[in-house]
Amino acid sequence: MNHICNLIYWLLYVSENVYHTNREREREREREREREREREREREREREREREREREREREREREREREREREREREREREREREKTYSYTGY
Repeated sequence: MNHICNLIYWLLYVSENVYHTNREREREREREREREREREREREREREREREREREREREREREREREREREREREREREREREKTYSYTGY
């Protein structure tokens, strides 16, 4: 009888340990999934920051093209003024 009680106790003990071990493993898997989700969110944030940097670079390139067009228009106006001065001096 004592042997049977010990065996039952041991089975309950093992069963309880297995239960806790399984629960702990499941918690660890859940923590790992959460860490992976966090890493993925961080990668997504980094991709978004990179896209924003690229948009900003493109806006800066566009502003630079616009400044260059404005400089070219100013040079053209200056050449036109020079031609007008030349024509007014020569009478043409």
